[in-house]
Amino acid sequence: MKIAIDIDGTLNDNIPYINKKVKIFAKREGLKLVYNSKAYDFCEKFGYSQENDNKFWQEEIWNYASEIDEKKGASKIVKKLKEDGNEIIILTARYMANRDNADGQRMRKAIGKWLKDKNIVYDEIFYVGENNSKLQTFLKQKCDILIDDKVQHLQEISQTNFAICMLEDYNKDADYNSNVFKCKNWKQVYKVIKKIKKENYESISNC
Repeated sequence: MKIAIDIDGTLNDNIPYINKKVKIFAKREGLKLVYNSKAYDFCEKFGYSQENDNKFWQEEIWNYASEIDEKKGASKIVKKLKEDGNEIIILTARYMANRDNADGQRMRKAIGKWLKDKNIVYDEIFYVGENNSKLQTFLKQKCDILIDDKVQHLQEISQTNFAICMLEDYNKDADYNSNVFKCKNWKQVYKVIKKIKKENYESISNC
C-alpha cells in the first residue's frame, strides 16, 4: 500500500505544545483566553483575534518547526509500516512549506531536519498550500490511504479511498463515511492498516 501521512497533529503532538505557548503569549499580551477544544481554527480555539494569532505565529513558527515532539509511537509505527512493504508518503500543508521563496525553503529544510531528528522514515514528501486540498496530490501520487487530523482532508479523500482520522476533540464528531477509521494513537493506526490490507487481500482472493 501507498500510505500518505500528514505531519501537524498526526506525526507531531501539536496541541499540548500550542496550548502551552499560547498561554505564555496571552499572559504577556494581557489577553484573556476562552478555550474551545472542539474548534480547529486557532482564533476560535483560543477566543482571540486574527491579529493576535498572526503575531503569535510570527514569533513562534520556527521554534514550533524544530522543538515540537512527535506523537507517541509515531516513528516506531511508521518504520514498521515501511518494513511491512508499504510506501510512505509525507503529505503536508504546513504553513509556508510550499512557497517558492526563502521562507518556503527554510520551512522545507526545517521539516526535513525534524523528520530526520525524530527518525521518521519516508519515501517522498509533498507540500500543498496551507489552505488547499490534498486530494489532487493524493490521487496523482496514487496513494491508497491517508492518515490525517483535518476534517476537510479526511472527508475529501474518503470519497474514493480509505482514511484514518487521528482523533482530537476538534475532529471526533465530524460527519464521516464508512471509509474513515478513527484512531486514538499510532498503535491503533497500525492495527487498522493491517486489517485493511488483510480484507482487501481476502476480497481479491475470493473473486
